[in-house]
Amino acid sequence: MSGSIIYTVELKRFNGPLGITISGTEEPFDPIFISGLTKKGLAERTGAIHIGDRVLAINGVSLKGKPLSEAIHLLQMAGESVTLKIKKQADRTYPLFGIFAFE
Repeated sequence: MSGSIIYTVELKRFNGPLGITISGTEEPFDPIFISGLTKKGLAERTGAIHIGDRVLAINGVSLKGKPLSEAIHLLQMAGESVTLKIKKQADRTYPLFGIFAFE
């Protein structure tokens, strides 16, 4: 069975960390994934974000054609409210490349 679900999650930091780690490469069309969640962190507590989920957009900015460094920059500049557009795959066989944690 294969397929995907796309949805949006809004995280409110309240001066705390997001508790996610993302991975990808500097190749513009390589996907960017959630590669880690901080135990009991903000993202994990939502129950909506999981390791292996693909990040499609950050605060309305599409990551299509953008390298990992751009995703990192968007998360760093996001402020107190971060909206992530997530794609959950039914088949989760993702390679993990460069990794960056937001804790």
